Amino acid sequence: MVGHGDPCRINHLLRISCFFGNAGRRQIRTLAFCSLRVSVRNTSSLWNITYGIHKTSRVQTPARQSHRRRSSADYSICTPLVRDDGDYRYGSCSFVLAYRGNIVTDRALKEYSGERKNMKGLKFAQKSITQIYRPVVWLRGFKERRRTPKFEKGAVPHPMPKTGLNLHIMSFNIRCGTARDGKNHWIFRSSRVHEILDYYRPDILGLQEALDFQVSAIRTMLPGYEMVGIGNLGGSRGLHNAIFYDSARFFLSAEGTFWFSNTPNIPGSKGWGNVIPRTCTWVRLIEKASQQAFYFYNVHLDHISLRSRKNSVVFLTRHIHTRPFPDPFILAGDFNAVEKSSPIQYLQGNMPLKIKKRGNVVNPEPLVDTFRERYPHRRNVATFHGYRRVFFRFKLDYIFVPSSIRVHDANIIQVRWKKCYSSDHFPLYTRIHMGPM
Repeated sequence: MVGHGDPCRINHLLRISCFFGNAGRRQIRTLAFCSLRVSVRNTSSLWNITYGIHKTSRVQTPARQSHRRRSSADYSICTPLVRDDGDYRYGSCSFVLAYRGNIVTDRALKEYSGERKNMKGLKFAQKSITQIYRPVVWLRGFKERRRTPKFEKGAVPHPMPKTGLNLHIMSFNIRCGTARDGKNHWIFRSSRVHEILDYYRPDILGLQEALDFQVSAIRTMLPGYEMVGIGNLGGSRGLHNAIFYDSARFFLSAEGTFWFSNTPNIPGSKGWGNVIPRTCTWVRLIEKASQQAFYFYNVHLDHISLRSRKNSVVFLTRHIHTRPFPDPFILAGDFNAVEKSSPIQYLQGNMPLKIKKRGNVVNPEPLVDTFRERYPHRRNVATFHGYRRVFFRFKLDYIFVPSSIRVHDANIIQVRWKKCYSSDHFPLYTRIHMGPM
């Protein structure tokens, strides 16, 4: 065993090989590449070559390699053939190399001499290997470096104040129950929805894309809750943006449903390019203990027409701005728009929307995304997954509040059971505080 910084004397014929062809490419996939400096004492030449090392640092001699097919555990230096009985010193390498079980030094040698002349073969090898160069990502000992997630400021929830109104809000697109989703059909995932609702027990629940029989099933899952909302085709027909609230804590002051169209009070009306009728269901609730009132709006915007989404958010914010009582409000639902899209930026007051015959329209009620209020720098966030585990996932669902409302915690409930998901969307859950009026 040779200590750190001491050269190891190796007297042998180095079998140097350059990797070409399909077989070489397949082998190269298992190797990591970086720069190594080798000094041959007898010739006093300084060579910069590129080498590849596998996780196993065992070196195979040319004699043994000639009698069998080279495996992925072999060590190969990519350069022309070199033969010398001098002292080979290895340096400028941050990894441990070995030959026949002996550890070779990994400290860069300080003294090198000579010129890089008459080395056309080596330069040819360098140019060929440069095309397949890959940065080394292994630490000493060839162990993978695992990044520890950084602590996010504000990620730890604050204790809920004892005064004012503390609310637990959930928004959940439960997916149309008649969709042919195979193992993720409603008959298989309804029990999963029950588990989530039974565990979190939100004060107010906003459902999207629920059919009448699904609404009835949710009623049985949440005893003691009242439901508000009608289908987008009118009455019990079509998709519901239903709102459930804890009747033991709140009583209903006012409620309603309007359609995103030029005739918002006509059931089943469409406009602005909607593929199907789109609705917003709202309620005004009053807490029995404190007599404090607030509004809750539950929406589901069109999934195809951008023009429809723009006109819908403009109509929605104007409706909220002209509400009869200046109580605080909560806006939740499936907006079918990513975070950087113009409808979401408009809702947050970051940009105006250009609407035909109206010009540039500014949101009179700028809103705050509760999830981003708690986790402003989190990446790869998604609420819609479409039953996919990796790709084509997007953040389409939001819970918005005015800046005057304090957000204590927010979470995307990313639960997947062994056999199925609860829906093609993940539910959102947040805890907020409204100060005393």
